[in-house]
Amino acid sequence: MFDYYTDSHKKSTMVDGLDCVSQSDRLFFELHPERKYRIRYADQAEIEFLKATGDPTPTGWWVYAAVCNVAPGVRTKVFLAAPEVRETNVSDDMARAVFEAYKPTGRTRERSL
Repeated sequence: MFDYYTDSHKKSTMVDGLDCVSQSDRLFFELHPERKYRIRYADQAEIEFLKATGDPTPTGWWVYAAVCNVAPGVRTKVFLAAPEVRETNVSDDMARAVFEAYKPTGRTRERSL
């Protein structure tokens, strides 16, 4: 049975959590202006979002976020999982390599004006 209050509350809580994570990424890049990439453990709100959107991550695996600071205030991220704990305190070059390895590979279409 659909419970409007419970489902709406879960979505609201998830959105609030995702917003907090986004602010955390923003602060990281403000405090480290020399960095363009970072690797971190995925937040519980992100893991719940992934589950809600059909993510096939195996139970018990660790989920990570590879974040790219495209421009001030503009970030994108990809998620990856591993069966064991991995180091997240890595160099910008290593974080970039991980991000590039896991980013979607869809083609972009160019058009001339």
